[in-house]
Amino acid sequence: MNKKIILAAETGSDLTPELAEKYGVYLVPMHVSMGGKTYDDGSFPPENIILHYEKHKDDIPHTSASSPEDFNQVFDRIHEEHPDAHIVHLA
Repeated sequence: MNKKIILAAETGSDLTPELAEKYGVYLVPMHVSMGGKTYDDGSFPPENIILHYEKHKDDIPHTSASSPEDFNQVFDRIHEEHPDAHIVHLA
């Protein structure tokens, strides 16, 4: 019996949301911290990083990896939508 394979990757893979949707790849968000707040990668225009840096040169935006909870949320969603599928995560 062949099982369906679902692909997952972090947003840092630079796979665009359009390509991810086209090929059914689930994206696990990485994070960007700036101005004392942390945002999911892809939840704001990338230009905001440059604008923030130009305005606050002493507060350099930085990125952080996806957390275990980020993976749990995405993998749980995959299991709900495709209960018999195997997940292949591209790291």
